[in-house]
Amino acid sequence: MSKEIIQFDQAMFESKLDAMVREKVERIVNAMPDASGERDRQRLEIRAFRLMVADRWVGIS
Repeated sequence: MSKEIIQFDQAMFESKLDAMVREKVERIVNAMPDASGERDRQRLEIRAFRLMVADRWVGIS
């Protein structure tokens, strides 16, 4: 066991903690899917579905 004592001053502790939190938040945000891209994809799917239904409806009459 090491007998070395590590001392942290408040500024050093806060800067280390800030860096750890910042890195964690960046990882979480970067892992999230792009919300605007997801909305665009959903809109395209809805539009395609509506066109498909409209084509079938016109074909019936």
